[in-house]
Amino acid sequence: MFNGSIPKEITDLHKLQFLDLSNNKLSGSVPEKIGNLEMLTSMSNTSLVVGDVISLVYSGVVLQIQWKKATEQLGVVYTYNTGIDLSRNFLEGTIPNDICLLKGLKMLNLSHNHLHGMIPMNVGNMVGLESLDLSFNRLAGHIPLSLTSIDPLSTLDLSYNNFSGMIPRGAHFDLVSLDGSAYVGNSLLCGHPTKKICEQLNPSISLPNSEAKENGKLVFYAAFVVGIGTGIWGFLLVLVLVFFLIKKKWWLGYWRFVDTVALRITGYILKK
Repeated sequence: MFNGSIPKEITDLHKLQFLDLSNNKLSGSVPEKIGNLEMLTSMSNTSLVVGDVISLVYSGVVLQIQWKKATEQLGVVYTYNTGIDLSRNFLEGTIPNDICLLKGLKMLNLSHNHLHGMIPMNVGNMVGLESLDLSFNRLAGHIPLSLTSIDPLSTLDLSYNNFSGMIPRGAHFDLVSLDGSAYVGNSLLCGHPTKKICEQLNPSISLPNSEAKENGKLVFYAAFVVGIGTGIWGFLLVLVLVFFLIKKKWWLGYWRFVDTVALRITGYILKK
């Protein structure tokens, strides 16, 4: 039942390997300097050591406790020896780019929050990532192509967001979600393994949905302004021409009347 924001000082825990704050009422954003977790920036971290007497060693899915030269296995604890789980909170903002510095991170779960923006384009730098869950957020834009370069990735869930464009493909990446469940709830996604055919074959050329909409609006407004301007100036030009034509006609009539009156007065005077 923790609430409030995640303190930025948590990134000073340089030896931290597993952070689980899931299922709370945390708000605010993911700490920007999360890349400062030094133990998660290297692929060589495979064990946890606490004090001089007790050593906790993750070996696959088995936790071992060494106590005065005696070793006892306590069974399965975690599948991953490193991980960050901030799921099921009320976190907002974007996914910080610094998170891509965590090359030794095995599991990242940011699902069921209110995150928006795009997945960092250099997410492929997280070369040790085995599980990525960003489902049930408000993320948008394209799925980065670099995600296909993470060979250990075996679990992926990007469902129920606002992603758009073509789903990237790769020999290994195609096997991560054969049934397409990782992409459900993203109506603007197309390509394998969905049944939607992409209109644009090159995802790097197409714009993110929000950017395309914005450009469409700009084109519409520009066309609207040009059309209104042309219409107004055309209308004013017609009014000016009509005015001069009417003025010319009235002017000639006026002088014709003056001439007639003058001639009549002159004739009357001559008769006298």
